[in-house]
Amino acid sequence: VQENSSVCGKIEATHTFNHHPAIIASCLMVEISTPMNINHKSMMLDDGSKPCSRTTLLELLSALKIEHKTVSHEAMFTVAQSKSLRETDPHGGYTKNLFMRNKKGVMWLITCNEDRRIDLKALAAAMGYTGSNSRFSFASEDRLGRHLGVSPGAVSPLALINDTGNLVQFAIDISLLDHEVIHLHPLDNHHTTTISVQDLIQFAQYTGHKPARLEFDPFGGVSRFSTAEQST
Repeated sequence: VQENSSVCGKIEATHTFNHHPAIIASCLMVEISTPMNINHKSMMLDDGSKPCSRTTLLELLSALKIEHKTVSHEAMFTVAQSKSLRETDPHGGYTKNLFMRNKKGVMWLITCNEDRRIDLKALAAAMGYTGSNSRFSFASEDRLGRHLGVSPGAVSPLALINDTGNLVQFAIDISLLDHEVIHLHPLDNHHTTTISVQDLIQFAQYTGHKPARLEFDPFGGVSRFSTAEQST
């Protein structure tokens, strides 16, 4: 679980790219910004395989003809850390990503605008979960590693490449679709990769994750939720 952050730093890899480069707890919406550590080298996915590496991910983006630019920087764990190192007028969408589950173990990766405050109870209700399943909680570090193959602080939709069993559902804040490009961690939080928003949707679909859409109100509630089928 993380506040996803991205900054402009040392350029590591570029593929024909010509553009400029929260945790929330229930209804209280409390932000947590303490960095957490996990041994990524020993991480294994739920099927027993090793997670995809950043290098392999970037090679895949190139193979899919997705234009991308990756920069390196110090480890980022919070939106505040990211903002402190950005350009004065950053271009594109910046995100935070919530990896959640309900009591039945249904898992969601929610990618939203970095400044979005979310009422998790209202979110679950808008997504159709009722009764004992009407409350989301944040998935554990172990579950995060087994299903998305990343450490806390490095969560992004690019980690869907590691969900080989398609057990994680994906939803995106529709406000991010207004941007031409989006900045995401490529499986670690020492790097940020910039791709177009449309290419992110293409990538998610390539991994078998058609994104649902979320429209939020100013108070953290959800004014509209559309499944992947309803969004097409």
